[in-house]
Amino acid sequence: MVAQRSNHASALPNAGCWPSSAACRALTFLALLGGLGGAPTAALAAGPNGKPQSASQVFIDRNKTRIRLPLSHARVVKRTSRVTGYSLEATGRALGSLALERAVHQGALHHLRIHTFENKTYLKADWRFAAPVEVRLQPDALELVFHHRLAPPVFRAVARGVGLWEGQRWTGAGPMRVRALRLDPRHVKLEPAIATAGGKRMGLSRVSSFGQWHGAIAAVNGSYFSPANGEPQGTVVIDRQLISRTMLDRPSLWFQRSGDVAIRVAKPAPRVVLEDGTSLPCQGLNEAARRNRLTLYTAHFGLRTRTVADPSRQEVAVNAGGRVVGLGSGNLEIPSGGYVLSGQGSAATLLRRTIGDGQHLRLDSKLPPNVEHALGGGPTLVQGGKVRVLARQQHFRADVAKGRSPRTAVGLTRDDRYLVVTIDGRQPGYSVGATLSELAGVLRDLGAVEALNLDGGGSTTMWLRGRTLGRPSDGHERPVSTALLVLPRKAEVAAAPGLRALLAAWGGRGVGAF
Repeated sequence: MVAQRSNHASALPNAGCWPSSAACRALTFLALLGGLGGAPTAALAAGPNGKPQSASQVFIDRNKTRIRLPLSHARVVKRTSRVTGYSLEATGRALGSLALERAVHQGALHHLRIHTFENKTYLKADWRFAAPVEVRLQPDALELVFHHRLAPPVFRAVARGVGLWEGQRWTGAGPMRVRALRLDPRHVKLEPAIATAGGKRMGLSRVSSFGQWHGAIAAVNGSYFSPANGEPQGTVVIDRQLISRTMLDRPSLWFQRSGDVAIRVAKPAPRVVLEDGTSLPCQGLNEAARRNRLTLYTAHFGLRTRTVADPSRQEVAVNAGGRVVGLGSGNLEIPSGGYVLSGQGSAATLLRRTIGDGQHLRLDSKLPPNVEHALGGGPTLVQGGKVRVLARQQHFRADVAKGRSPRTAVGLTRDDRYLVVTIDGRQPGYSVGATLSELAGVLRDLGAVEALNLDGGGSTTMWLRGRTLGRPSDGHERPVSTALLVLPRKAEVAAAPGLRALLAAWGGRGVGAF
């Protein structure tokens, strides 16, 4: 869930939180109430008569932080709003002392520095939360007003159909760095990808490698997985091939042929249909075989089943045409485009009794007819435009459901746009991460009416146009099993045929582990 650290802070106007977040508004007012008493607070010492001196001053009330610089004929040369704060460069004739450096204990700012150099005045403000800034030019002063309503996100175009927002929200535990992609499905599409290691078996790969291999515009980490063997946990479907599934009532992203994406709870149940119409349900899929259970192995698992040969085991190899081409007692080779059925104990007895060499079988994964791909995740975060975190109902462990961590999530908006969000975490002072409720609030405030959590923690990574954004909590990119890709529509890319042919040779949309 990680990537290379980036020291670049994008210059975004009013980057930060936004007014529609009730949680952010509450945190803002809590921050402001302490010690204010409802009255404006002058930041600098008063003169002997009790009136403010002609010097830089700071005033704070419940609605705004106001900075007054005694400059006549002021002109703003440059101003920049960043994830970490706001800076301004101005010219003008000083009417008093301009230099000032101090901590600010309430309001939008937590530190302020003003200094002059070569007839220019420089202001640098580090903020507690990003806020809209108003610049007021007066005959005898330059004023900056930081309004305490939280700034709305402003997405900047980084590719056709792709907008990026990088901002900060404030939590009771500290700052939370957020990155969000807003996608227009008329120009880009979302697709999952799975990593492969040597011999086509499932493996692990960096998100940046996924993105580079597939010529993606952007990529984030995908489903949960086992770090030991690279096997994804939850539903994964690539090109209508069921690779992994869940036995629990957990949601997945379902990618339709039309390009639409839906969030739904479904449990595909693969079965093998014999020539006489008899169905044999498969209890396991691309996982360690268990006694008295029928396990299905597809080419995504690797070249062989990796089971131990045993007289109590029966395995059946079926080619891409559905014909039985081999029988064995373990570690059978998986035909390209085909599969192997493996059973031990009562499951082996069933295979011996019902399937012989040369028979024709039909594999039915019971997928909806319009579905091309699927990527499992959870829990559900937003339903019907409201925060609804269903961690307990969807049987997620406490380490996922509770606590504060780096997060990755996907949202669907009412105007048919897609949101892909990451939040850095486990780095006090920079970004503490998010609870699931806070993550859900971010998605809702960005406009999501439906949203789904994906794998997080050290796996959380966002890669965009050759660069990994943010700071992964491991200090580097963590190799992951699956990724979610942002790809240009075919009508807008010309280099696809050679790449697709190469991918087909590797057995689908797999990416080699680097």
